[in-house]
Amino acid sequence: MFVRRISIRTCVSLAALLLVLISYFHQGGFFAGLGVEILLTIVLPLLVLAFARQSPRDYGLQLGDVSKGIALSVVLLIALTPFVAYFASSADFRAYYPHWKPATDSLHNFAIYHTVIAIRVFGNEVLFRGLLLFSLPERHANSLHAIIYMLAHWGKPWLELPYSFGLAYGVGWANLRCRSILPGFLVHYLSNLIFDLFIIFLPPLF
Repeated sequence: MFVRRISIRTCVSLAALLLVLISYFHQGGFFAGLGVEILLTIVLPLLVLAFARQSPRDYGLQLGDVSKGIALSVVLLIALTPFVAYFASSADFRAYYPHWKPATDSLHNFAIYHTVIAIRVFGNEVLFRGLLLFSLPERHANSLHAIIYMLAHWGKPWLELPYSFGLAYGVGWANLRCRSILPGFLVHYLSNLIFDLFIIFLPPLF
């Protein structure tokens, strides 16, 4: 059955606008603008789909093939973990992360921090590997969305640029195979969690 897609121009323009706004609201600190970010990355994309009379399922906003999604997530996490460990041992990454420095002071703070991280990761997945990825021409969707996602990491430690492209391409491929953002969310969030645990327990190596 043919499903009419939202125009590529609309999706790319929306993604660019949200990136600018999210960057602006992040300037006030880790917790500043969280509500606005939820509005921009989750609520607004869903409203766009509703206005265009599109089913969220056609944009990966469903569980999809859960068993395949979990299996692919495990494979991707195993592949990414050595890079995550390397970054966590780097002084540049340790100076930049965690975004909220008190997160490493106690288990309570760590839980609060990662609750917010999970919300933000979910919003990223809805926007980038939901609405954007599934709106682009299938032949180039993964590469194009990965480039846009990589650019969203501009200004962070420079090694995060190629890493974010690789992560986006890998989870984008998994999402397309499962027709779901589930692999993207699992890999994105758990890699963040593993990174922060390495920051706490792994001594800096260089």
